[in-house]
Amino acid sequence: MKEVEGVGKTKEEAIKEALSMIGVDSLDELGRDYNYNIEEVEEKGKGLFGFFGSKNVRIKISYERRELLKRSDPNFSPEEYLNTIFKLMGISANIEVFNRDDNELFLKIHSDDRGIIIGKHGETLDAIQYLLNIVSSRKGFEKNLYLDLDGYREKRKAYLKRVARRAASRALDTGKTVSLNPMSTVERRYVHNLLKKDPYITTKSEGREPKRRVVIYPVGGRGGRKDSRL
Repeated sequence: MKEVEGVGKTKEEAIKEALSMIGVDSLDELGRDYNYNIEEVEEKGKGLFGFFGSKNVRIKISYERRELLKRSDPNFSPEEYLNTIFKLMGISANIEVFNRDDNELFLKIHSDDRGIIIGKHGETLDAIQYLLNIVSSRKGFEKNLYLDLDGYREKRKAYLKRVARRAASRALDTGKTVSLNPMSTVERRYVHNLLKKDPYITTKSEGREPKRRVVIYPVGGRGGRKDSRL
């Protein structure tokens, strides 16, 4: 099972933060496709000698995709289905297929209609990949499908990594929160996972779609980088 942790002043806030890392907005939404378990890990930050100040609640959500009884369709081809989607969109594209490992199939797309396929910040590409995985799963296809167009995803990840780390440094240097630009669920999850191992900051997703964004909080207030190391 996969695991994520969330921290908040209340259990509800901690759960909300953990859900944002998974990429869903509610436990009901998580329960549609996943079996999950919620565990309260610890409470910390009680203040001086444990008597004064607020305390934070830390929870852990363990989750795994619910397996459905399904039969494999021998006539189903992810590549052909993707080509059908592109034809319906009026797009001409060439697709190369690679086995990344036993669990993932990589569909590499080449097309002159880059802007249409990728969409704003990759949202259309993400939507096509999500749709293709849903259909493939229902057809009994066992592998996860990963789509990319001319190396877009790796370039976008490199950009997000630079932006996120620069913003984290700014939050620590100034002791103030820093908000990133609105991102898709996939990109927010990537940023959360990228920064979650840094003990001097915490991240949350805030706002409503389509303006939901990652906000970076320094730990320890102003001058968080120095204070958090004392």
